[in-house]
Amino acid sequence: MCIRDSINISDMHARQALQSHPIYTIAKAGNIAMTKSLAKELGPNVRVNSVAPGAILWPEHESDDEVKQNSVLSKVPMGRLGTEQDIAQTAYFLAVEATYMTGQTIAVDGGSSNSL
Repeated sequence: MCIRDSINISDMHARQALQSHPIYTIAKAGNIAMTKSLAKELGPNVRVNSVAPGAILWPEHESDDEVKQNSVLSKVPMGRLGTEQDIAQTAYFLAVEATYMTGQTIAVDGGSSNSL
């Protein structure tokens, strides 16, 4: 039997609503629900998991807004932005090493989701 993997990219705002962006929040929450549903529907032949990034890159329109950046980073227990490599390593873990995981969403957010 050939096992396949699906790695979805969600967002920390799927679990913590982003003010003034309800459509985005709803879509990302749906992504997590899809991950759980497809894990049940497609298992055991397909493992379906998701990565939910937190603060990774500054939006271009906020790249020089130090007040906003400090506000965001004050809520991240790791005290820094994540990197694209953090997301890639988590996706790799889910695809290659986490052979008994399906239907899960891993927050890659420097601990921000623990602060809720």
